[in-house]
Amino acid sequence: VVADLLLPSCRRTSGLLIARAVLGALWCLSFAWLCRAVQGRFGRPAATVLVLLTGTQFHLLFYATRMLPNTFALCLVQAAVAAWISGTRVVPSLMAFTAAIVVFRFDVAVLLAPVLVVMLVGREVRFLPMAFTGAAATAAFLALTVAVDSVFWRRWLWPEG
Repeated sequence: VVADLLLPSCRRTSGLLIARAVLGALWCLSFAWLCRAVQGRFGRPAATVLVLLTGTQFHLLFYATRMLPNTFALCLVQAAVAAWISGTRVVPSLMAFTAAIVVFRFDVAVLLAPVLVVMLVGREVRFLPMAFTGAAATAAFLALTVAVDSVFWRRWLWPEG
């Protein structure tokens, strides 16, 4: 009887540990990608400083495996910035930023705005293709998040809206 009572709890705990391990791995992968992009664009010393500064920030490493919207958004933002500064992946960068904004944290738009200005001024992207990509990505991610969240909450819902 005791084993029957403890088994569901063990399954939940195991599931949570697995989910947090996967999220931590995603955070590590996106951070590694960001470090490689920084090294490629700005050199090894800049990448070393990035790693050292990040390693000294306890809260960032503490939250890297927490199941919070901020953590999921951070993984996407790190990937988006890495794609952007690598210089060759502007569209994937815009898609990752848009996913982070629409699905997890709308305030990431405050970070995206100056990035878009730099992209436009630096002629990394033209306005109309960028606007089309952003609008298409917004529509796709909005449909996805509303569909998924509405199923879980059993009513039409866009949590970030």
